[in-house]
Amino acid sequence: MRRMYAGGLALLLALPLTAAAQDTVSQKEHLTTVQNLRETKTRLFLLQTELSNAHLQQTILPLRRHMNQHRHLLLGSGIVANPKLGKIPIGEGGEGKPPFVTFYPVSEARAVSLPDVGVCEIQGVVRLSVGAYRSEKNTCKPGSYLMALKTDANGMVSLSLLDADVDANGQIHYREALQMLAERVQRTNNKMALAFPGLQEVSPQHPAWQVQFDLPGKEQHVRAYLNLNIVML
Repeated sequence: MRRMYAGGLALLLALPLTAAAQDTVSQKEHLTTVQNLRETKTRLFLLQTELSNAHLQQTILPLRRHMNQHRHLLLGSGIVANPKLGKIPIGEGGEGKPPFVTFYPVSEARAVSLPDVGVCEIQGVVRLSVGAYRSEKNTCKPGSYLMALKTDANGMVSLSLLDADVDANGQIHYREALQMLAERVQRTNNKMALAFPGLQEVSPQHPAWQVQFDLPGKEQHVRAYLNLNIVML
C-alpha cells in the first residue's frame, strides 16, 4: 500500500513539472516563430529594395538612347517626398517606412520621338514605392517610370508616366502607365519642386496623399498632381 501511495504521489508531483516544461517549450517555439517571421520580413524588404533598384536601372537604360552627350539623368539630384500629415499603418511602403515618391530630373528637357508615344519631352524618372492613381481605371503599380510632357496644337499640356519595355528583338516599346492631372501656371520659381500638401494646403481637391510636381521650363511652368494609393489613419 505504501509503495502504491508513493508511486501515485510521485506521479502527481511530476504532472505540474511536465505541464511547466510544455509551457516553456511552447514559449520557445512561439519566440522562434516570431523571430523567423521578422527575419523573413526583413529579407523580403531587402529583396523588394533590390527589385526596385533593378527596375530603376532598367528604366534608365532605354532613356540613354534618346540622350546626347550634353544631356543626362541627374540621379544624384533626386528629390524625395513623403506625406506630411496623417498616420500610415506599418507595412505600407515596406518594413514600416512611409510611402515615398522620388523624382530624378534630366539635365535638359528636349523634344524626342518615342515609339508608340510620339513627340514629347522627357522630364526625368519618377520612382514610386506604392501604386498611384488618377481614377479607378487610370492606375499604375509601384516602380520607376519616365515622366513625359506633351503639348498639343492648342497649347494644352498633358503629363504621363511611361513604362519602358524591351522585346526579344531589342526593340523598345513605351506604354502610358498613368496620365497625370496637369496645368499651366504662372512661373513661381526656377527649380523643380516636389511636395505633399501641408496642414494649410489640404483640401478635398488636394488630399494629404496627393503629391504636387512643379516643372519649370523656358516657355511654360507646368504643375501636376499624383495620388498615391495609400491608407492613412
